[in-house]
Amino acid sequence: MTSQNNSTWWFDCNQGKQERPKFEKPNIIGYFSLNMQGGKRDYVGDYSQLVYLSKCMLRKRKVHLNLNNGLDKAIRKPVGKDERIDFILTWILSNYNKITLDPQPEPSRWLKPEFICYRGTLTKIATSNYDDSLAWILCAVKFHGTIYICAYDTEEQKHEQLNQTPNDLKFTSYGFKFEQYMTADHPKSMPRTYEPVNEGSEFSCVYTTKLNDMQLLYPAEMDAVDSDVLLEEPIDWNKINFVEFKTSKELNRNTNLEYWYRKVIRWWCQSYLVGVRDLFCGNRSHKGIVYRVDKKSVQSLEHDLREYNWYVEDCLKFCEQFLNHLKTVVKQDHDKCIYKFYKPTNRRQVELEILPGDSELAFLPDWFTDPVNKIVTSRDNSF
Repeated sequence: MTSQNNSTWWFDCNQGKQERPKFEKPNIIGYFSLNMQGGKRDYVGDYSQLVYLSKCMLRKRKVHLNLNNGLDKAIRKPVGKDERIDFILTWILSNYNKITLDPQPEPSRWLKPEFICYRGTLTKIATSNYDDSLAWILCAVKFHGTIYICAYDTEEQKHEQLNQTPNDLKFTSYGFKFEQYMTADHPKSMPRTYEPVNEGSEFSCVYTTKLNDMQLLYPAEMDAVDSDVLLEEPIDWNKINFVEFKTSKELNRNTNLEYWYRKVIRWWCQSYLVGVRDLFCGNRSHKGIVYRVDKKSVQSLEHDLREYNWYVEDCLKFCEQFLNHLKTVVKQDHDKCIYKFYKPTNRRQVELEILPGDSELAFLPDWFTDPVNKIVTSRDNSF
């Protein structure tokens, strides 16, 4: 981020390779599942939605996976359902003892993490350094010394969601169907591809890490675990090998290379932030038939990006710069101010608008703040 002009901050999109900021190995401190029924997603503090990589597909040189099978029966996420960061807050209320900070050195802070958000939010920030076609709205608030960040759809994105074509829905569902072909409920079981795909259910791990000296907390949806045995608690989650799944049309001479590398840099960032080493990419035809599954290492994605003169160091550096920028700007408590950051499409800038604490974009509900205030008051009274 290079200059300030009133409430607008400009940044260089292609800065060239920089020194990589120190990024601590992500540490899993918890998990939760989301069950979707009747168009509503419910938080469950267990790993019931965890699935396993099915090895049977990996033994085949050629495959023929029809991603259109059962498409008309897919159980899709409800459009326009605003979950904000409620699931993170629910997890914190049940597990805050894992992340509370000793009040002696920093009495104004309750939790160790300086920033709390979803992995997807960090991915949006980090990839903006190269993907300037991406528009986003991020709102930030401070609560007991920690900055919480919540992503919102832009007006254009809301319009696109409400006006999705059958093809839009189909291509979105292809990724979920591919995951179903590649996973099972048990390491020794076969994929249950005859069942409707529930696109709203998921298993997430909660990670902490440090980007240079900034401590972060973020949940991330995990596609599958690579294990030959059924996992049962107690589990050392940091020794578990998770994998990611992606689908993509095969590269050819007509491929828009910049569009392709925008996808690759998102893949890299999503995997890197959670320490995933490998992902499985289903190469599909335009008719939705996966004919080959490639195993790609995250390190190889980094190499491919470097060949295109895109450097992952720049992504991490910009993420660090933006979070440091938030630390200098987000000063008032959540009930006083909402800090809205807007990055327009194809613009190398981030615009800041400061909104009142009771704005419609406020995202810390009373069911979270009230009990936390009582916990912190009780803590302070004990010292």
